[in-house]
Parts: sequence; C-alpha cells; structure tokens
Amino acid sequence: MRQILKAGLKTSSGTLGSLLLGAVTIKVMAVMLGPAGTGLYSLLRQIQQACVSIGTVGGQTALVQGMVSREEGEARDSYLVTAFRLMLIAGGVMSLLLLLFAPTLASCVFGKHQPQSVSLVRWMVLPSLAGIALTLLTGVLNSYRAIGSMAVAQTVGASAMLAFVYPVARLVRSDHPLAFIWMLCFGLLVTATFSFIRCYRAGWLRPLLQQAGFGLRASAAKHFFSIGGTTLVTALMQTATLLAVRSLVMRERGLAGAGVFDAAWTLSMMYVTLILTSFGTYYLPTLTSLPDSESRTRLITQLMRLTVLLMVPMVISVITLKPLVISILYSHKFTDSLTIMRWMLIGDYIKATSWVLGMSVLAFPNMRVFFWTELTWNAGFLGLSIASLKYFGSLSGLGTAFLVLYSLHFAYFLHYASSHHQVSVRSIMTSRWVLGLACVCIASWLNWSDTTVNWYKAPLIVSAGLLFSWTAVTHNERAQLIRLVLRRT
Repeated sequence: MRQILKAGLKTSSGTLGSLLLGAVTIKVMAVMLGPAGTGLYSLLRQIQQACVSIGTVGGQTALVQGMVSREEGEARDSYLVTAFRLMLIAGGVMSLLLLLFAPTLASCVFGKHQPQSVSLVRWMVLPSLAGIALTLLTGVLNSYRAIGSMAVAQTVGASAMLAFVYPVARLVRSDHPLAFIWMLCFGLLVTATFSFIRCYRAGWLRPLLQQAGFGLRASAAKHFFSIGGTTLVTALMQTATLLAVRSLVMRERGLAGAGVFDAAWTLSMMYVTLILTSFGTYYLPTLTSLPDSESRTRLITQLMRLTVLLMVPMVISVITLKPLVISILYSHKFTDSLTIMRWMLIGDYIKATSWVLGMSVLAFPNMRVFFWTELTWNAGFLGLSIASLKYFGSLSGLGTAFLVLYSLHFAYFLHYASSHHQVSVRSIMTSRWVLGLACVCIASWLNWSDTTVNWYKAPLIVSAGLLFSWTAVTHNERAQLIRLVLRRT
C-alpha cells in the first residue's frame, strides 16, 4: 500500500498541477469565446487525439508493456528501436491520410464543407506529430519509472498552454481559429522537449541514436502489434464515438450544445484522470512485472480498496459543488451541462473501480477480451446517444448511457478478475464498496436539481464523504499517508 501511495502522490502532483492549469486555460477560453468557441476547440482536440492514436499504433500501452516485460539490455533496446520505427511509419501514414481526406473529415465533423474547416483539419498534422513524439517519450519515462519527470513535464506543458490562451482567444474571436492549432503545438512541443532532455541525459534514447536504418526485429514487431493493433482499433473506436457524439450534438444543438456537452464530459474526466493517471503509471508496469498470481491478486485488491477510499469523497464533493465548479471553470452559460452530469458523476465511481479490475487484461495481454469490451461500450454509448438526441431530444440521456454502460463494464471485469486472477469477488464486493456507491447515490439525490450550491447542506455532505474514507483506513495507513503528504509538501 505504501508503494502505491508514494507513486500516486508523486504522479498526482504533476497531474493535479496540469489539471489546474488546464482548468484556468479553459476558463479563459469559456469567458472570452463562450460555449461555441469551447465546442470548436473540443472538436479539434478530438481530431488530434484520433491522429495520435493512429500515429502511435494505439498509444503508449504497447511500448510500456513490451519494455517492462523484457529484461534490461539488448532485448529492451531492440524493442524500443522497433517501436520507434513503427511509430515513425504510422505517423507518416497518418499525416498523408489527414492531408488527403481533410475535406471528407471536415464535412463529417463540422457538418459542412468550407475552405476554413478543411484548412483547420489539414493543419492538425502539426499538433498530431508533436503528440506522437510526446507519447513515445513519456512511454520511455514510464517504462523506466521516471514518474517524477513525467509529473514535471505535464506541469510545464500545461503552463505553456496557459501562457498563450489569452492572445489565442483574441485571435479566434477575430475569426482566426487557426490560433487553436498553434497553441496545441506549442504546449505539446514544450512538454516533448522537456521529456526528451530527461530521456537523453539518462541514456535511455541511446539505442535510437546508435541504430540507424529502418530494420525491424520480427519478434518485437509481432509483440508490439499484438497489443498495439488492438489498442489502436479500440482507441479509434473511442475517439470516433466521442467525435460522432460531439458532431451529433452540434447538429442538434449547434456549437453551443457541443460546448455544453464538452463541459460535462471534461469535468467528469478531469478528476477521474487525477486518480487513474496517478496510479496508472505505477500500476500497469508493476502488475506486468509480478511473477505469481498471489502477488497480482494482492496488488489488484489493494488498489481497488485505495481507489474506493479516494473516489467516494472526490465524487461526493464534485456532485455537491458542481454548480460552483461549472461557474468557476466555465460560466453561467454552461449551466445546462448539470443535467448531463447527474448520471455521469455516479458512473465515474463505477468507472474508476472497473478500471482497476480491467487493467489486468492489458498487463497480461488478452487482447480479444479488451477488444470486445471496448467495442461493446463504444457501440452502446453511440447507440444510446443517438436514441437520446434523435428520439427523446434529451442531453441528459448521454449521462444515463454513461452510467449504464460502465455498470455493465464493472460487472464483466469483476467476473474476469475472479476467473483469471483468483481475485475474490467477496473481497471486492464488500460492504465498503457497496456503502461507497450508496453514499455517492444519496449525495446525487440530495443535489439532483440544484443549479446553485446550498451552503447549508454542502459542508455536511462533503464531510460525510471524507468521514467515510477516514474511518475505513487503519491507524498505520493514516500515519503513512500523513508522512508521505508532509514529505511531498
């Protein structure tokens, strides 16, 4: 437990810093440009994320899992070189496709074929290539457990974005949306540069500099594609699903509607990302390296317990204070997002605990299971979103779909962890997990229709969430946590 907390606190410092800086960035954008400008920015970010998924063959999962599962030395170096060359080829293919099919993509995303929209899509090649480079470098940092460097890199990049958001917002308001792309490029390049310097000084990039050419190690490429191929398809499914939902919302409610949905989605993801990213950089490499099932079961159970203890007060706090949070991060024009968030915030609790169980599918690759679970979730979310918007005309139905699908996700991965890794269902589905879910649901019910914070009941509800977690930890765990926090501060 102590190692998990130590790694989590180290990563969370960078993640929290980048999230806070990112929140200020979005606030400036929301005040100056309103829901429409924020909606446009969210669509461009979604395109960029899809392109990075293609250019990295599914993100850094295949790189990290492959490097950690190999011993130090020639095997690990060879795998890194092969992964780099494959990403280089994939990045080139992605750039070519984006340039050639920009008119089609612009029509699908923006619902219209205008020269300005096509130009925006083509210029997305630059932030996409920067994102590919950053993914490779952070994957190397994660593989060598340089968690502190990753935290600093996140904060540096978010600071760079914040420094440029005001002039960028003024340019966009003057009908120069291309400024969004330059802001993305600058933030990504600053982060990538910092990560490169850290990797280069440590000597982790030496294999890339010493081995010229484009040769590929067959065994390394096979392993990379066995994971990366599936994660690429699933990442594209997820990005395409969100892009389709955003486009559908824009067609039904305009760019302002897309901005409202983005506010709900971003807030839902923001604090969950703080928890999952904080533990994910430690969890995946550590779980992959454990040799016996008993150690794996212990780690999964410990992290599940810790996730519940952290998520309950966090979710309850966001549920109670969400009108204030939306007002601070965005503006009163985004109040409609509260109806979507009612259900999504309950789903966040279930999503976080499902993630702990589901990570074993990637740590010990069972890519068929990973593919079908991701396909089911994305197809379900898209189908339910279409039904909600087209037939019921309701934005809140998107939040309901989110909750239902993550509930099914959790149920399946609980069964999977029990049957494949001997994780006791009884140890997971304890009264603590159920009580945590009950606390979240009660908090949501008490604040269901509030569009402003009730300052009489809010402190009581938040205190109840904190009390739940504080009473659930042992005396030794409290002492360890206090020492770690004091040391970090």
